Amino acid sequence: MAVLDALHAWLTWCKGPPDWIVKFYHAAMMKLARGEALTLDAAFGIKPRPLGEHTDDQIERNRLRPFIVFEVEALKQQKVPIRAACDRVGADINHGGGYVKEVYYEDASAELREMLRAFRVRRVLPKT
Repeated sequence: MAVLDALHAWLTWCKGPPDWIVKFYHAAMMKLARGEALTLDAAFGIKPRPLGEHTDDQIERNRLRPFIVFEVEALKQQKVPIRAACDRVGADINHGGGYVKEVYYEDASAELREMLRAFRVRRVLPKT
């Protein structure tokens, strides 16, 4: 899932994906094309969620996670303190800064945070 999020982030905020995204994406799609994987989930290595994990809060966190991590990281790279960054992003999504900080530092956000630190994040699309 992190690679799909990375591809989305790169295509949204940057120019041309880096080789590691292209190679992983191509390999996964070739697994699907050759019949080595029967679904996109299998091709990309996405594990099924355990029963009971589909709560409304978890679904919302997963939906907001890329936006939260991308926006907080972009503000941090502009030297905005973490608390102010979380408050700004929280205002954009109608949540408090504490909620944003929790989602940003969750284990589920770790790969995305690390990936975004590897390249500069910049906003290309207008703010909605």
